[in-house]
Order: sequence, then structure tokens, then C-alpha cells
Amino acid sequence: MITGDHKYICSRLTRTADGLNMPKSIKFLVKLYVVTCIFISAVLFSLELSFTCKHTHSINMPLHCGILSLNRTRDVSNSTRVFQSKNIFDIISSNRTHDVSNDAGVFQSKNLSEIRLTPPRKITMEDVMSQRKSRVDAICDKKHPKDNYLRYTPPRSHFIVVDQKYKVVYCMVPKIASTSWTKMFLAQHERKTYDKISWKYWLSHWRTHMKDLNIFSKVQRKTILTTYKKFLFIRDPLDRIRSAFNNKFTRAGMSNEPELKAYGQRYGKRIIQRFRKNPDKQSSRTGLGVKFPEFIQYITSNGLYKADEHWNSIYNLCQPCHIRYDYIGNFYNVVEESKFVMDHIGLKNITYPSENILQVKKSSQSANVNMIKKFYESIPQAQKHLLWDMYKNDNELYGDLFNFIKL
Repeated sequence: MITGDHKYICSRLTRTADGLNMPKSIKFLVKLYVVTCIFISAVLFSLELSFTCKHTHSINMPLHCGILSLNRTRDVSNSTRVFQSKNIFDIISSNRTHDVSNDAGVFQSKNLSEIRLTPPRKITMEDVMSQRKSRVDAICDKKHPKDNYLRYTPPRSHFIVVDQKYKVVYCMVPKIASTSWTKMFLAQHERKTYDKISWKYWLSHWRTHMKDLNIFSKVQRKTILTTYKKFLFIRDPLDRIRSAFNNKFTRAGMSNEPELKAYGQRYGKRIIQRFRKNPDKQSSRTGLGVKFPEFIQYITSNGLYKADEHWNSIYNLCQPCHIRYDYIGNFYNVVEESKFVMDHIGLKNITYPSENILQVKKSSQSANVNMIKKFYESIPQAQKHLLWDMYKNDNELYGDLFNFIKL
């Protein structure tokens, strides 16, 4: 049925055809042609409008979707819209009030010219942390669908520690600012400035305030894991290996620190004697001068089951699928994200200079991909595949979130 403006237009065109000097049969065909064109155009326009309004997200919706009028019933639920009309031509505009709500903003207007779109909410660090946790938890749910981490007895790890004063569980992964974090907790407990705590003092005192999760009973662990805040920081495993090599082997040969030199010699002797062809007597005796390919051979040959904590996987050390961490920090944005974590675990009265919160070199705060890849250039492809497989759990949980390097 043709109504309203379309009926008026048809009548005008019909009268115009009547006034023309032409045979009646031709006039009839002209009238029929005009009416048919108008009718088809109206139908197509109505169908197109209905389809567009039903299938377009509100933030991209054409303005004419807001003018379906007269005999229309409208229901807006999230981004789904249902339009019901008794007549396909009931699309003449009106100044009806409409309200369209969506994630990006809210339209409220009595007149289409007054429609305003509020800008999207800025993504906060809270959003980032929540998204990371959700992503990791979802992967863990698939890997361990029947596990209940509250019934889980953690391995004999000394790296999942509890601070009962601040009600915090922290997985202190070596080579991811773990010394800085535990030093910071020690400073807070003993009301000292960060700079005043020496290496030796930290080494002999920090466990006074931070206890292994393993020492608590099953009931206590359940309370701790359900009520305390839990956090850890993530670093690319290939970068951790490189950092461990530089610190424990390259520096060991130049350091006067007895602990570091002893560490380098202990592992260095094993590596050189096992993987170096025709080693000289001095290298075999001192363990100094380990080469990076030899170190990688040692790691891939021994596996991670009883690996040293400096290159063991985060998955093994922290058990993230059994202890669901609230905050998963990024080592390459360590200062900003550490401040966020400190605020959320109650460390808000830092007494030492803010620039010394975490003693991490500036060069470490962004992943130098080219430098890391250069380190691994001399490593055979077969060993690279072995490394990737050894750290597959870390890669699966965190690789996409933190853009781990793929060799």
C-alpha cells in the first residue's frame, strides 16, 4: 500500500501524464511505470534501512536509523536492535526521544542534531593486569581442567614466598628483579632506606620476613591463597638465559665477589669438561671462560627438572596454573608496573628515593631483540628447537602477551 509522501508524488505524476498530448494507452503505461518505480524504490529503501539498523553496531550506526517512526516498537539491548513496523513506509522522520547505550558511550537526545558521542575510556594498568590474568587463567583451565589449586601441594620451591605483614605471595624469579623486590620488602619491614641495605645484609636478613609457602600447613595455605594478593613478573626466557650467562659466567671471571666467582667456577668446570673439545688445564681447573654455545648445550642436555633457578622456567618455579596470580608484571616495563603492584599490595609509604625502587639498568627496560638474536646466532637450529620446547609452558602462557622472541 502506498501512503503519505509517496501517494502524493504518484498523484502529481499521474496528473502530469494526463495533461500530456498522447494516446491513452501510452498514458496508462507511463502512469503504471511511475507508480511501479516509486513502489519498488520505497520497498528497497525500507529493507535496506531495516537491515542496516539491525546489523550495524551502535557506534557506527547511520543517523537515519534513529528516525524509524510512527507505528514502531523499539527494543535496545546491548548492541542488538529489533525494529517492528506495521507498514514499510512508516519511516517518515519524527523528533522522538531515543537512548542507545554501548561500551564506547551513550547517546541521549531529543533531536538528532544534538547526538554526542563520549570518547572511549582510557585503558588503565588495572585493565591490563585484569586482561593478563584472564588470559593466563583461561589457558590454565584448558591445561588443567580438573585441578583445584587449593588442594595442590606446591613443590619444594624456595621461590614462592609469603609476607604475612603485607598479606602478599610473591614468586621471586631470578633475573627478573627478584633481588630488588625482596630488598624492598626488607627495607619496609626494618624501616630503612633502600640504599642503606647492603648485599650482605640483604642476603642474611630478607628471609626473616618472607617465608616459603611450603612451610605452612594445608589449611594455612588455603587461607593464604584465597585472601592474600599474589604477584610475579615475566621476562622472555631467551633473555633470562642470556642475562644469566652474562652475570654468572662473563662477570664471574672479572668479579671480586667470592659468591659469584665460586658460582661461575662450580658450573663452569662441569660445562667446560663436558662440552669443550680438548680443554686446556687452566680452564678445566678454574671453570672460567665458558662460551655461550657451551652453556646452551649444558641447559639442553640436562633439561629443566633440576635446573638452576637462574634459568629454570617460570612455570616450574611459580606454578602459575595452580597458584593463580592476581598481578602479572612485565619486566620490560618494570618501574611503572612495580609502582602499580606496590600500591595494590599496600606498600605506599616508600622511604627511599623513587628512582631507586628497582635497580634495573635502563637498557634492560626494553627488549633489545636484535642483541638477543645475535647471542643465539651461533646456536644450531636443533638446539634452538630444544630450548623452545623446554620453555613451551612459559611460551604458551606468556609468549603472546609479552611478545617473546622466536628464533
